[in-house]
Amino acid sequence: MSERPTGVTVLAIIFIVFSVLELIGGVALLAFGGFMGAMMGAELPAEAMGMAGLFAGMFTIISFMLIVFGVLGLAVGVGLLGGHEWARILAIVLGVLNIVLGLINIMAGGILNLVFGAIVVWYLMQPNVVSYFKGEGVSG
Repeated sequence: MSERPTGVTVLAIIFIVFSVLELIGGVALLAFGGFMGAMMGAELPAEAMGMAGLFAGMFTIISFMLIVFGVLGLAVGVGLLGGHEWARILAIVLGVLNIVLGLINIMAGGILNLVFGAIVVWYLMQPNVVSYFKGEGVSG
């Protein structure tokens, strides 16, 4: 196999770093959601207990989403470092998802998602990068 393009290494590191942060955030949010639900449920009147459950449920759902995306991102980062074609394809899919989320959240800072997603998709579609992942011996 040819030498790994520098951009692939950079993207892999970015995926790994942000995935570790997502995992930490997901676990922390899961713990905080449970704590918050318990605290709110203990100190709220009976008619507000449903709202405490709703908040705890929302924190749980968001935390599991962060954990799932963190695991996927770690897999992509490690896969990119290993030169696996499935990792390139999954990174492109995640890049497109970032573009969509960036467009949805453009008013709340989603521009970073949009830009990162566009860079990932564009770069991983470059002929020298595609050749590297297909093992065709082209470096660059």
